Amino acid sequence: MCEAWDGAVKLQAQIEGRVIAQELAPKMAEEMAAKIAKDMAADMAPKMAEEMAGEMAEEIVEKRLKEHKQRLKRKEKERNKKVVYNMFAKGYPQEEISEILNLPFSKVKKWCKNFSKDAAVEMA
Repeated sequence: MCEAWDGAVKLQAQIEGRVIAQELAPKMAEEMAAKIAKDMAADMAPKMAEEMAGEMAEEIVEKRLKEHKQRLKRKEKERNKKVVYNMFAKGYPQEEISEILNLPFSKVKKWCKNFSKDAAVEMA
């Protein structure tokens, strides 16, 4: 009878152990997943930070280069405008100014449209 009783107790313990394991398994799996994720994040963080810093530096360089090109373009336009005004003030035909400066005729014509000789003298 004792052996039967011991067997029944062992069987009951096994059943209870499985029930407890089934209840704890999801929580343990969740905790393990969180730990793995945390470890992976710690390993990946320096690499990601380095990549992000590199990307940000590239973006800054591209932005500054673009701004610099825009400034150069504005300065070139201002210089060309002054040259066009001064040449027009000296009597050069608009077509000739366009050819000499290699500018579109429409642009030269537009710049000369509201021309006054006083303005050319001020710009010189």
